[in-house]
Amino acid sequence: MASMLDVGLLQFFSPVFLFIFVFAIAYAVLDKFDVFKTGWVKTVISLCMGVLFLFSKDAILFVNFITPWFIVFVVIVMFFIALFLFMGVKKDVMVATVQNQNVYWPVLIILFVLLTISIVHVFGEKSSPYEPGEIPDAGEVTPSGEVKTRESEGMRALISPKLLGAIILLIIMTIAIATLSKGLG
Repeated sequence: MASMLDVGLLQFFSPVFLFIFVFAIAYAVLDKFDVFKTGWVKTVISLCMGVLFLFSKDAILFVNFITPWFIVFVVIVMFFIALFLFMGVKKDVMVATVQNQNVYWPVLIILFVLLTISIVHVFGEKSSPYEPGEIPDAGEVTPSGEVKTRESEGMRALISPKLLGAIILLIIMTIAIATLSKGLG
């Protein structure tokens, strides 16, 4: 019996959704930056990009991994915009705020982190210096009960106190340099 939660049918149509998604994004980018003046050239290039994505397993994995995270990010941003508009903030103030570099740089950094995580997740096995069975201590169970994998060890390295301390120190130094050099220019 079919239920509303059965996603087997959605996985069957996954290549169709992927093709439409890549086609729409490629066409929108080509149309936005007005790379080609005629519409049929944009359509043909977008169709070719969609078909190329269908023939690459890695590209399919990449798009299937990053799309839900990107959609969640966009929905959260839209909720924040709606929240501020409901609180009475005017649209022109919102546009001026979004154009401020203190707002769009963190957004770009978050998108870059999402892109990096997706690339590492999909292509990590291919670019690793180790063979699949050669990862040191792979599958070892830690005292807390978790199994060591490439992803867990990578995340542990990213949230290590030494790295986080260095990042905080760099941020403090950047703010200090920017503050001290304001009066020089």
